[in-house]
This record gives sequence, structure tokens and C-alpha cells, in this order.
Amino acid sequence: MNRHILSFIALGVFVLLAIGSTESSSSSVEHSETMAHIMCQDFVKNRLKAPRTAKFPRSSEARTTDLGNGRYRVISYVDAQNSFGALIRTRYACTVQYTGNDRWRLEALDFLE
Repeated sequence: MNRHILSFIALGVFVLLAIGSTESSSSSVEHSETMAHIMCQDFVKNRLKAPRTAKFPRSSEARTTDLGNGRYRVISYVDAQNSFGALIRTRYACTVQYTGNDRWRLEALDFLE
């Protein structure tokens, strides 16, 4: 009987430690290069003629630079239809900053030739 109680207590401690480590790791990842890439995609979509046609590359294909203090610069491209319906590839450079509470601020967005 004591063996079962000790096993149950050990299992409970393990579960509590696992839950605690999951919560701390998820809350400590407030910003990342991947999230900066996703946020830049949202800012780019807001400026397209046909945002629903937008196709972006994977984040691994974008060039993302961590500028420090939650600031990132992303250089990538989007394929989207223009006002004539033609699919056009447009390169862009986007600088964003994580401001906390899952919020991002656009500092600069330039469409490159």
C-alpha cells in the first residue's frame, strides 16, 4: 500500500513540474523571428489590392534579423494578384517591434523593386 501511495505522489509531483515548465516556457516566448515574419505578412496583406490571393514563402526562406529590444527586420516577398488580376511577386522589407501583450508595432514597410 505504501508503495502505491509513493508512486501516486511521485506521479503528482512530475505532473505539476511538467505543467509549470510548459507554462513558463510558453510565456517566456513573447516574440521571435518567426512571429516577426508572421506579423510582417499581416502588415503586407493590409496593403495589397487582393490580400486573399497572397502567397508567402516559409519563414525559413525569409531573411529575418533580430535588431534587439524586440525589434526585427524581415526581408521577403509575396505573390499576389494586382488590380488587373495578374499574379505579381513583390519583395518587401519590414521592421516591426514587439510591444508586449501579443502586440506588434510596424516601424517601416518598404516594397522593393
